[in-house]
Amino acid sequence: MPVALNTPPVSTMPGGWSVANPKDENVYEAAKFAVEEDFHNYNDFKIVEAYKQVVAGINYDFLIDVTVPEASCSVHHYRVYDRFGTKYLTASDSVEGKKCH
Repeated sequence: MPVALNTPPVSTMPGGWSVANPKDENVYEAAKFAVEEDFHNYNDFKIVEAYKQVVAGINYDFLIDVTVPEASCSVHHYRVYDRFGTKYLTASDSVEGKKCH
């Protein structure tokens, strides 16, 4: 995992971070929420890395490739907090120097 992106360490400890399946509906919806909060007009996105942490709700941490109209693909790091269905974007950063997958 890329430490420079502040990606959380994966842990087997209760309350720790674990790898999340990008095909899981809840994971996908949290990623889609993050992209839509950041880009109101985008063509597509691809979840490159996904992690989750169960707290009083769920924290999701993503590395996502985002493609916008008339522009090349760019890589973004997002963190989303899902408190029992209500989502909040808590971190959003463009990742410089990293190419899309």
